[in-house]
Amino acid sequence: IFQAGTTKVQYTVESADGKTDTCTFNVVVRDLLPPQISNCPSDVLVQLPLNQCDTLVNWFEPVALDNCGFDSLNTTHEPPSRFQAGQTTVVYTAKDKSGNVATCSFMVLVIDQVPPVFISCPKDTTLTGSGNCGVPFTWTLPPASDNCTPQPDIIVTASHPTIDTFYGNTKIVI
Repeated sequence: IFQAGTTKVQYTVESADGKTDTCTFNVVVRDLLPPQISNCPSDVLVQLPLNQCDTLVNWFEPVALDNCGFDSLNTTHEPPSRFQAGQTTVVYTAKDKSGNVATCSFMVLVIDQVPPVFISCPKDTTLTGSGNCGVPFTWTLPPASDNCTPQPDIIVTASHPTIDTFYGNTKIVI
């Protein structure tokens, strides 16, 4: 039985008077089967604890087996690992001694329970225009904050731009 890889086979013939000759050849066994990964975790869904921006997530690691010799099982995250709010893919890569590779992956989805808040909001304003004449009005975009989102990444949307023209008796509620 030959193992995966190259094995040199040699024959020697010898005559009665001690003369010899040799014959050699190689037997090459190629392992084309990748490792098998079993028990790959399912996707994980967790909520952030209140007033925290990351959480520790744990899971059972998958098992890798190979028909001709297992080399390594690597991962992007070791259990337990800390994850921030959002979605992260965890990947396991198994490699056998012949260089064949198999992977398994699952998602860790961490949900932030605390919604963003406005720090301040403009006051109600009443504008009076005459007839069909419009009244321009400008205000400042209300600042917002979030417990786990950095300031530049907070998205504020509005029903009107921060400078607009209003017609007739209009009460603006921002």
